[in-house]
Amino acid sequence: ELIDFYLERMVSLPLNILEDQDIHPRLCYAALRCVETLCRDWGPTIQSKYHVRILPVLAKLSCHPEHHRNQMHQAMAIIDCCHKCTPENLEPFLFAIVLKVKELCQSKSFLARAWAVSALGTVASSAQDRFTRFYETAMETLKDLLMRKYQVTRYNFKAKCLESISLIAAVIGKEKFQNDANQVNNCHVMYVYIYLLLLFFFFGNYTKLEMYWHKGYGSSSFNSKLSQVSFNKDNHLQ
Repeated sequence: ELIDFYLERMVSLPLNILEDQDIHPRLCYAALRCVETLCRDWGPTIQSKYHVRILPVLAKLSCHPEHHRNQMHQAMAIIDCCHKCTPENLEPFLFAIVLKVKELCQSKSFLARAWAVSALGTVASSAQDRFTRFYETAMETLKDLLMRKYQVTRYNFKAKCLESISLIAAVIGKEKFQNDANQVNNCHVMYVYIYLLLLFFFFGNYTKLEMYWHKGYGSSSFNSKLSQVSFNKDNHLQ
């Protein structure tokens, strides 16, 4: 009971700060870091008891476009909060959270966009089948980011996009994701290994995929091999 008493006070302090419309950027940064740490270190207790308070604040918070560090930590706080949140607790706030993450995906900051992309995958993974109605919005955002041209040093951002796509695909299912899977594969065959992970999430059989990869198939030959792969009635590789 004593821990619960102090925990409530620790949660209330940063949330009250974030609810202030005239919050100073540095104070906003400190409050977001506090929310991140609480959700990460005290989860899932924090999420089960205080999700009604935390999620609306994170969804409503609008960081100044020039305060890139705050945008990045807002996305990180959403990840830490949603990661251990149940689908039932997340569902009432899902619409607002997805809109906020989509907004953060358009940030001018590369790091803020990268964490927002990760947040989109985390939200989908936590929401499970409740994320279905946001599938088109999420995929439109991720494919737009994926198709942009980046410097070679920032290609890991595309890997983050593919990682989030794989998490969403695991939630949505094969039938609905099939068309988007073809588009993603055609856009970036150089990320074959990430695509293998996507298929692993999708079809649940890693052995055959690992075998194909270690035989040294390149992107083009792998696609031809992939077209020959058949599936059993449980959608597992044969």
